[in-house]
Amino acid sequence: MIVFLNINLNNKGQNCKLVKNLVIADIQGNLKAFEAVLEDAMIKSGFDMIWFLGDITGCGSEPENCIDLLLAHNHIAVAGDQDLAVTEKIETDGYGQPAIDIFDWTKTQITNSQKNYLENLPLTLEHNSFTLTHGTPRQPIKEVFHPMYMPIEALHDTFLYFRTPYCAVGASRTPLICTESGPTFIKFPEEELYNLTKKTRIVLNPGSVGQPRDGDPRASYMIYDDVDETVTRRRTNYDIEATQRKMRNAGVDEILVARLEYGR
Repeated sequence: MIVFLNINLNNKGQNCKLVKNLVIADIQGNLKAFEAVLEDAMIKSGFDMIWFLGDITGCGSEPENCIDLLLAHNHIAVAGDQDLAVTEKIETDGYGQPAIDIFDWTKTQITNSQKNYLENLPLTLEHNSFTLTHGTPRQPIKEVFHPMYMPIEALHDTFLYFRTPYCAVGASRTPLICTESGPTFIKFPEEELYNLTKKTRIVLNPGSVGQPRDGDPRASYMIYDDVDETVTRRRTNYDIEATQRKMRNAGVDEILVARLEYGR
């Protein structure tokens, strides 16, 4: 399902020219990481809208609070595979038992209205110059856009499946920039303006808010300025130990708890 949007709203719902968009992915039920990102982004640049790339649920112990916090902000969002697993829209046979256990637990934590929200998220949407999806535009739920998970030919084919200049993805929980030529992966610098150009089509991943996998445990996010056509990737610390305590109290598997401090 592809949704085409052209939204001009600020946080109060009034018509305005959007400028700064907070682009985030893979919150994973980690409320403290999500709160830290919102605070850091507001202090450093401010933002007019959140673009969420899926998996608000997952390994964390506060999925219901994360959903409420997202809903409290002006936002657009797509579904992640774990969101669909929680709502039983996809099979969970391919997941490990710790993940299946947390999916089953999450079902008992979210309300019917929150479940309905997750069930009705699109898999892909177009907004201005961007296509937003969780995995890839070709297979939003089954693929992960990263050379570790896809052969080079499949990565190249991904660019055939979106028509906008840029595409933002999540899933790998690793920040990246990939240009269509090649395709070529280049370093996504931290705290530096990266100028986009419509002469080169690009796939970007802002990294993970709630469970990074690139060896850096800090929460990761991206600011997209849709006037200047620039992106800035940032990271921020959050209280990992407090998050781990809540996960343990909720009975989350220790494998999932421990990996937060290593970013793996």
